Amino acid sequence: MNLSLKLEMDIITTTMPIIIMIMVSVVSSYFIQLPYSLSLVMHSTYYIMKQLSSGQMSTRFSSLVNLALLVAAFCHDVNHTGRTNIFEVNSGSELATLYHDRAVLEQHHAAYTFRILKKDSCNIFANVKADDYKELRKLMIANILATDMKEHFDFMKEFRQLNDRVKQVKDDNLSKFFLLLQAHFLF
Repeated sequence: MNLSLKLEMDIITTTMPIIIMIMVSVVSSYFIQLPYSLSLVMHSTYYIMKQLSSGQMSTRFSSLVNLALLVAAFCHDVNHTGRTNIFEVNSGSELATLYHDRAVLEQHHAAYTFRILKKDSCNIFANVKADDYKELRKLMIANILATDMKEHFDFMKEFRQLNDRVKQVKDDNLSKFFLLLQAHFLF
């Protein structure tokens, strides 16, 4: 067995139990609150996995960024209340109060995601350097918050404009930035 394959296998064997615990925590949250939402989450997670493994994004990001995007996709609706942001705000729910009427559910999903990830059995980022973890956390939060439909149409308009500009530029850093933005809009 070559060294890089052995290293990959070691990483998979050590992280797989953690990934399974994250999945159990997240899936149980969907079944309790909103069972039909799980199929939508699985679809977006599958799409991200396909893009990260075989699409343009497959070689652009580090394994950690790929993992962060996958976890964010999987958790983007975790512990959903079954109501809309408008309902939460208009009803004066505790979540609306906690999150100051802004992207109430998305902020809840992001916070709940990190509550899960703080559990010892689910802390897949336990060995990541503090600075890297801060960046991964920002990335995951941004991706989860981007699922707020109130902001979706503005995001899409900006995305299309950026897409047009990127098509004209061949700079590799800009291309990487654009691919990261693509990942941001995929779920």
